[in-house]
Amino acid sequence: MADGYSSARRTPGRLFGLRLFMATTSTAFSSNTYTESDRSKVRGKTAVWRTKAKALLDQHTVWSMERFDKDDDGAYCAEEPDITVEKIVKYRRLGVRSKLYLEEIDKVSMTESRTANLFEIIDTLHEEEGVVVINSNLRPEEFNERFGEQFTWRLGERSKIVNLFEK
Repeated sequence: MADGYSSARRTPGRLFGLRLFMATTSTAFSSNTYTESDRSKVRGKTAVWRTKAKALLDQHTVWSMERFDKDDDGAYCAEEPDITVEKIVKYRRLGVRSKLYLEEIDKVSMTESRTANLFEIIDTLHEEEGVVVINSNLRPEEFNERFGEQFTWRLGERSKIVNLFEK
């Protein structure tokens, strides 16, 4: 674990993604990476988000279903998700790189729309030269089986993969 952690801390700007495959320390690993490398940069030229995958995808589900609903006063009811493609693109045009720490991706029940939302965010981060750190308790072959080749390929294209199941 020390080698992956040290590598992530030494080259935070060069990583597009860091997929972690481990049993019980995935959240601790990405939390430490976030704590050490990004708290000082939040006010700089980096927009940093840290969220659980389920929370992010729940926000997108509510937004897609209720975005045009209004209350009795005529105000819109649903809040825009914290992380959207539009925000990532907007920040990049302002010269700000986006960095997403996505926790517990393996604990989400994926549907077609959730997969599409997640892929769109990951793809936009890739296109806008952002960084994504994803942790998972799945082994690489299980991750590929669960999320599909296209999604896994997109993550793996420019990623540093730390597999803590291997010794």
